[in-house]
Parts: sequence; structure tokens; C-alpha cells
Amino acid sequence: PRTGDDSTFSGTYTIQQSDIDNSGVTNQATATGTTPNDGDITDLSDDPSDLTNQDINGNGNPDDPTITTFNTIDSISLIKTGNFNDESGDGFAQVGETISYTFRVRNSGNRTLTNVRITDPLLVLPNGSLVGGQIATLPPGPSGVDSTTFTGTYTIQQSDIDAGTVRNQALATGTSPDG
Repeated sequence: PRTGDDSTFSGTYTIQQSDIDNSGVTNQATATGTTPNDGDITDLSDDPSDLTNQDINGNGNPDDPTITTFNTIDSISLIKTGNFNDESGDGFAQVGETISYTFRVRNSGNRTLTNVRITDPLLVLPNGSLVGGQIATLPPGPSGVDSTTFTGTYTIQQSDIDAGTVRNQALATGTSPDG
């Protein structure tokens, strides 16, 4: 009869952001022992929950890698703030005065986002402009907040004054690790 040892070896792995971005960790261990004739014998580990039982090294024993999956979420949030610039100093909006916009984009998920960009239908020529390229990489967590890359300016029109307000919305988009 075969015997085994389930208590001598154990291991701990610290999860990295790249593991979360990949939605899990795949790994495989190798056991090595010495035969009575001083030869080495090895076997790759098998994941008993993987029933495909692939024999990677061809020794007749299953050698499936262990796959540990994580729950992930891809999410982005955007806060847009407008500030009326009273260039005339009289406290009232006039045609030609401006509104300055700031944008705070945050990776509110747990995986790294890339190519983060903002579009805003109000901030296009001839009456507006949106400044800022794209954010190449926006990690999750506290470092995944950007309040400086994007700014905008809008020139007030008579229709805005007649309406008593300027109202619009911007859109933040990014690419998840899955594309």
C-alpha cells in the first residue's frame, strides 16, 4: 500500500496585484526524493479538484496545476466639478465668461485599468475644450485616483444664461485586464 504525508509541507503565498488582474493564481509544485540507489525521483503536483487529470510529465500520475480563482470587479467613477469664472466681477453671467471644470477619476474596482480617458460633449470646440490625454495605467485602491490629468473650459452662451444653468455630464472609460 502507498503511504503519504499530508503534514510536513505547507506554504503561503502573498497575492500580488498582477494575480488579481489575472483573476487568480495558477501554480504547480515539484516533489523530489532520493531512491535507495541515490537517484532522484520527481513528480509534479496535482490538483485533486481538477478532474481532467493531465499527465504532463508522462509518468502515469495526474499532474494538473492548482488554480485558485478570485472574485474581481472592474469599476470606474468620475466626479466633475464646475466653477463659474466671473471675469467681469459683477456676480452675473455674461456671454463670453467661462466655466472651469475639474475631473476626479477613480478606479473603484480591484483590478488595474489602462487607457483611461474622459469624453465630454460640452467641452468641444467652438465653445469648450477638454485638456488631458489618457491615463496609461490606473491601479485600484488609494493610488488609483487622478485629479490632475483632465481639465476643461466652457464659454457661456446666451442660451445658457436664458436657461439659468449649464448642465451636462462627462463619461470616463478605461480598459480592464481582459480588454
